[in-house]
Amino acid sequence: MPYTRLVPTYDNHKRRAIEADGTVHAARGAAGGAGGFTTACVVYPAPRVKRLEFTPEGPVTCNGCLKALGDVA
Repeated sequence: MPYTRLVPTYDNHKRRAIEADGTVHAARGAAGGAGGFTTACVVYPAPRVKRLEFTPEGPVTCNGCLKALGDVA
């Protein structure tokens, strides 16, 4: 079966990974905690997050995530 890349959307990246500097990433995964999440921007190395929100309140601020989600050109 060929590999198909998951296209990032707000629907499949409902969580928010928040860095210490306040940058907010769209994230998915991490059923048990902050150790296993993927951001929409797929940066490497993964950002060190201060907290992971399962019910996000604020907007995504990471330019890479916004671009991956189709919010910026």
